[in-house]
Amino acid sequence: MIALNINKLSFNRFSLFNWDNLELDQSKIDNFIKKELLDTIISIYEKDYFNADISIIRLINFIRLGNYYREHNLEASNPLINNVLIYINEHYKENLTLATIAEKFYVNSSYLSRVFSETMNISLIKYIRKVKIYRLAVEILSSNNHKDIWKSYGYKSYSTYLKNFQRVFSISPEAFIENHKGTTAKNIGFPSELYSYLKNLAKHFSNN
Repeated sequence: MIALNINKLSFNRFSLFNWDNLELDQSKIDNFIKKELLDTIISIYEKDYFNADISIIRLINFIRLGNYYREHNLEASNPLINNVLIYINEHYKENLTLATIAEKFYVNSSYLSRVFSETMNISLIKYIRKVKIYRLAVEILSSNNHKDIWKSYGYKSYSTYLKNFQRVFSISPEAFIENHKGTTAKNIGFPSELYSYLKNLAKHFSNN
């Protein structure tokens, strides 16, 4: 059993991607929600916590798209913050700072920092760090090598990259890669019959 307790601020905090432009068949939203919930359960039992986090993010956004979560005074409707989020998600490989983003949108740095934190329940710098590292993690998992990839993400030094990675995942990049090698249902003690059933059920919702 998985319980999600989502308040307004944490809901906005996990909306890392721009979903507003998606054109989805509303009649299929329920299936998308069920699939992401199943994928979350499967990923947790596979100890694939990165993909579990991604599934949670997708689940929350499908809940929003399906109008199951409605907040008329949602603070993320702030046009400035929406534009900042879009800018970060499009330029995450650049050396983004509070000062450069404030200059980009012609606002005071202190004002932007305060409004962003109040709206997203996370500081602007922490949000940038999270987006960068999550996107970078996808790349290093596919290549099993992080020693050169970090250079294309706007980090001025390896030590800065390493510090940011450890702040997000609480482990080194090497340990992160090692922890995600060869993760299968066989080595986690998850009942094979139930595992197969959940996988087939998730596939069913994908096809429908």
